Amino acid sequence: MSHPDRNQAPVHRSQFSLQALEASADPAMTQSLSEFVIQFWGVRGSIAVPGSETVRYGGNTSCVEMRVGSKRLIFDGGTGLRMLGKQLLKQGPVEAHMFFSHSHWDHIQGFPFFIPAFIPGNCFHIYGGIAPNGATMKQRLSDQMLHPNFQCRCR
Repeated sequence: MSHPDRNQAPVHRSQFSLQALEASADPAMTQSLSEFVIQFWGVRGSIAVPGSETVRYGGNTSCVEMRVGSKRLIFDGGTGLRMLGKQLLKQGPVEAHMFFSHSHWDHIQGFPFFIPAFIPGNCFHIYGGIAPNGATMKQRLSDQMLHPNFQCRCR
């Protein structure tokens, strides 16, 4: 049995219209809905594969940003997190809530290169489950940056 080329897979998009929802919502709800933005900074699994062949779907690993009103939520910290970080550097102090689904490298390997996390005055609340060995998400993020595998120290 042959497998289709992943780069040629059909795109399935669902569209959600806020118009019907806004028509039935109260004014306070309508304002918060209109300030709801989702940006996909990375959607690949396992390894990043940037290049001309992946322009259509992107080549970075998992990272999704959600802005709801004044709140910023970040889901997973794959290589797409570096690109989000470059964008956040253009803004003033940043506060965000970061949720890590698990600690496979394709979901955490962008964190060491997420510059805003290392700038005083920025605030990132980090959430993630406890590993079977008892390690917290902070420990797992730090462990990937230990010498000799990484040249910088995580605080």
